[in-house]
Amino acid sequence: MACLCFFHASLAGEDRDLRFQFILDDAVSPVHSSGERLIANRSAHLIVFASLRDDTWSSLVALTPDFSTAQHIGFVESWSWEEDRLRMNIRMDIRDDAWVAGGLGSYQLDFSGVLKDDFQRSKSPAQSAVGEYRGDFNSISLGKPRRVELRNLPPGNRITKTPVTDILLGELSSEKLQERIEQSPVIESAYAFIESQEHVLAYGIRYRVEGDRKYIRLGADAFRKLLKSHQPDSDHSGISWAFRAREIAYAMELFGDSWNDELRQEGARYLEWVTSRLLHRQYTLSRGLSNSLNGARNGLLRSGAGIAALAFVDETESADLEVASDVRLPSLVLPLEDLPSVIKQMAKQPVPLKRMSSQWFAAGPFPDPLNEEVDFLSHLGGSRVFHEKVDKGSVIQHGGQKASFEPLKADFIWEYQGKKTVEFTSFFARNYATKNQGYHHSGYFYTAFSADKSHRLRLETREGGPTLQLWLNGQELSTGDYV
Repeated sequence: MACLCFFHASLAGEDRDLRFQFILDDAVSPVHSSGERLIANRSAHLIVFASLRDDTWSSLVALTPDFSTAQHIGFVESWSWEEDRLRMNIRMDIRDDAWVAGGLGSYQLDFSGVLKDDFQRSKSPAQSAVGEYRGDFNSISLGKPRRVELRNLPPGNRITKTPVTDILLGELSSEKLQERIEQSPVIESAYAFIESQEHVLAYGIRYRVEGDRKYIRLGADAFRKLLKSHQPDSDHSGISWAFRAREIAYAMELFGDSWNDELRQEGARYLEWVTSRLLHRQYTLSRGLSNSLNGARNGLLRSGAGIAALAFVDETESADLEVASDVRLPSLVLPLEDLPSVIKQMAKQPVPLKRMSSQWFAAGPFPDPLNEEVDFLSHLGGSRVFHEKVDKGSVIQHGGQKASFEPLKADFIWEYQGKKTVEFTSFFARNYATKNQGYHHSGYFYTAFSADKSHRLRLETREGGPTLQLWLNGQELSTGDYV
């Protein structure tokens, strides 16, 4: 990230800890791969959150509520602040969600002669100012300057890094609790109820108050039970998923490092799994939910995810974007000439630049592994080395179900907004009565294509889309990796 920094001399050397919200009017719109807008006059505001600490901008986080449900990231490419004028060049990665394709945005913001000194001071009250911006989205110019609003958010809205359980319990000891019980029949009754429960939170509170280590084991057993107590679509509203995420986050805070790393990682994987759905794919938790931001119960669902996220608040913050790794592409596990003829034929496809491969083998459906780390092909030698077995009818087993690789029919390849994609739900539901029964499943999809050293590929995944693991020539890749 490159920063070009200029400051008003009278403020040089002052400590800054400022938070801002930028609202860019009509900054994103759906487009075809050809560059033509899909829907005339359908554009959405881009709401960007940023902080300025000393002379360093944080990474940018943004939302587009009228465009997609994804969360977007970006960075400040260059900026200057001279007296009452702030100018910024920002770049945004507008991410895909389960339905809407994103893209890249580049915006030049200009607030000329409208910023007061208070905007540069940490203890200033919330203010707003209006400027203008130019830019492009998906390399298509937005045309004439448009309105951008800058809001100076008060520092009091920062998320506390003190665990919620510490705020609630403080230094409450067994002796202090007894004093409070003697002073209040309400507290006496409440604690008697806690003592009667076999819930992980009851054990956690008793461990924190009484200090008896037996509650660590009892709490761990109850925690594992809690992780497995809900299956998808177990209630119509889906709210219980949010409540469950909140309970798991509280439990992890109550027991802290007293639990081993394996159990804490199991809890973290569950929270990652469920919060992704609470925020981006509510329909996979309950068919009775609306994905609309103002839909009934969405506030409860999102707050459950927000509270769960507090379990991951780190003590350190980085102003830099995470840099994707540069992966050296390995050779095929088997030489191309030793692969089955059908794979060699498939490999004649050109590298899929901006277009999905048209030939696939697929196997599934299998049960949704939820938060488990599963390799469905372990009995065939693992996911890294199954190239030679794709077309031989090898049976894959998981969760009591079996499936073999078969050519993926064109019926399951869907074109949307100029891009082709595999319609996973329809493929998984092909033997069920309704498409909805295709939710909560997993499967394997295999393709081969030819590329040479002139190609540089980057793995992108949709934030609101299916959870994806990808192997290329037997090497697993992560989102953002280049090969």
